[in-house]
Amino acid sequence: MRYIITLAALLFALNSTAQHFISDGHKRIEYSSIADAENRLIEIIKKRKAFPEKLFTQLVENDDRCIAYDFGKLEKAAERVTYRPFRVITSEDGILRFYSWDISGGTMSGFSGITSYKDGSKVHSHSFISDEIDMGDYERGLSEARKIGAIACGAFDVKCIQPHNGQKVYVVSSFSCGSSAMALTVLSAYTITDGKLKEFPLFNTEGELNHSVEFYHDPCITYFGNLVFEGDDIYIPETREGKFSTRGDWETGRLLHYRFNGNKFNYRGILYPEKLHKSLCNYERNIVVLDNGTWIIRIDKMPDGTFRYASWKNKECSEEPDLITGNGSYTESKIEKGYNSKQEKYIFKNGEYSYDISWILDYAFSLLNPTDWLVEVKRGDKVLMRIREKKNKS
Repeated sequence: MRYIITLAALLFALNSTAQHFISDGHKRIEYSSIADAENRLIEIIKKRKAFPEKLFTQLVENDDRCIAYDFGKLEKAAERVTYRPFRVITSEDGILRFYSWDISGGTMSGFSGITSYKDGSKVHSHSFISDEIDMGDYERGLSEARKIGAIACGAFDVKCIQPHNGQKVYVVSSFSCGSSAMALTVLSAYTITDGKLKEFPLFNTEGELNHSVEFYHDPCITYFGNLVFEGDDIYIPETREGKFSTRGDWETGRLLHYRFNGNKFNYRGILYPEKLHKSLCNYERNIVVLDNGTWIIRIDKMPDGTFRYASWKNKECSEEPDLITGNGSYTESKIEKGYNSKQEKYIFKNGEYSYDISWILDYAFSLLNPTDWLVEVKRGDKVLMRIREKKNKS
């Protein structure tokens, strides 16, 4: 009996120290633990000055212990040596994980990635390695495993929710960049069912049920689209559609609001972060808001391409404006004042009165923060009132 127990203990000890290995086709790399494998991969990164994607992919796809390992040292080493991000994103319950690494190095982002998830005691891992995919694969259609692996390529956040039916649903936020002026952020919902990661229709947008919502934006202005998860609510910046927008001109300043009702995220309409009065909620995008503490002047571009003027005195934007008028015209002219300076001017007609609003922009100031601005209220050619605000560059 003592011999049997001793033999079992020996077999257990041998098994616990058994060597695993990965191979890049040229060299066999043995390791005993994931921490050991991480250290070996860091050595390779330092030597090659590149992320060893095939070795790492082989490690994750063949060793189920990876899904519970932090890989924090590898993240830091990869970014420090290659100057490109390596990300590990894991759901709160530890069931779903995404690995991705940058293979582009330019303004058009490209990632390879691995999606790993648990189904009971079994771990499934699927990879998408960009340099192993050619145009023929896209024309023929990627395999299901490749499609699942590709989910990881732009993932930057994952949240787990549990509808009333008790099934866990994972909301994945992912990001891709087509250039320095165009990016796409997507919210996608998935479940793990019958050992597979499957799309789940979670977002109800005006009666249309879909597994995802997406929007384009300028990556230089709103990295990752400024998505906000707050309790049962999701707030998504609204973006313009119908034409290719210029840099910095993607967002309207309004938010698309989704609320979770226990089963679905239902679209509840557009919110106005500045709590704008309901009489002004039909604009295409806000041009400028000028505020000197007493007066608030707001100019909006309307859906038909015209401009609208609204003003308040000693009030908030949420209150009814003192004046709303359209009939706006716009001009701009370059001026000799600093680098790339110009003056922009809007004129609004309201009966015998006109409202002239102008400001100076230069390289150091954005449209919503002009260097100085002037509002003149006129009757004919006579100036009845001037409102001026001059800002120092300091």
